[in-house]
Amino acid sequence: MIIGFDSIGIYEVATSKNIFQIWKENGEKTPFAVRRDNWSEKYYTVVEKIIIRKFPYGKAYGCPVKNGITTDHYKYSKEWCDNKEIPCAGCYQWTRVNLELPRGKNDKPPNNIITKSTQPIKNIRNRSINELQSILKFGKHKGKTIEQVLKFESSYVEWCIKTIKDFCVNPEGLSQYIKENTQEKVLLEDIFQLNKNKADEINNYKKMNYTDPMVEVSKG
Repeated sequence: MIIGFDSIGIYEVATSKNIFQIWKENGEKTPFAVRRDNWSEKYYTVVEKIIIRKFPYGKAYGCPVKNGITTDHYKYSKEWCDNKEIPCAGCYQWTRVNLELPRGKNDKPPNNIITKSTQPIKNIRNRSINELQSILKFGKHKGKTIEQVLKFESSYVEWCIKTIKDFCVNPEGLSQYIKENTQEKVLLEDIFQLNKNKADEINNYKKMNYTDPMVEVSKG
């Protein structure tokens, strides 16, 4: 918000935009990060998918983040719980946050990060643990196994664990991989612990009847 002056007195000039205007300014590319005007710097939202109805309005999908970790800040919204639709995306209360986020092939949004609307994530039973041989179905490493990505760009796996709420890797397999590759630093310690915590949460539920839409298990 910019404060201005005229012959009458002080007035305010709105500089914030809605998410769809920011998406347009970003070259219609996703993902990108935004923050509402009344949020502190530790909060922002990663916008992963945009659907335009009539510009500058539509639907935006993504995840809220606090201190670099995804949260359930929008759990009050049924639409977000069902399909990750960001509340108040059309409000003129957003600004762009300059963050470097991984992009998919040809800068297309990693749509598979967005949970299918037919399978809402309402509780942890709907989440599963990826194996090292699980094949990524999104982003620039689409079609590669998690193990292959760890070998060539482990920071991308770190980003997935840290940013994507429903992404984690089998801690036992990951620990074994790290032991076998001691010559290189595979994952930061805090990222490894975060991954373990996410997996422990899922393992607390004995009955899981949902397959993670982000990966498929290699049969070879």
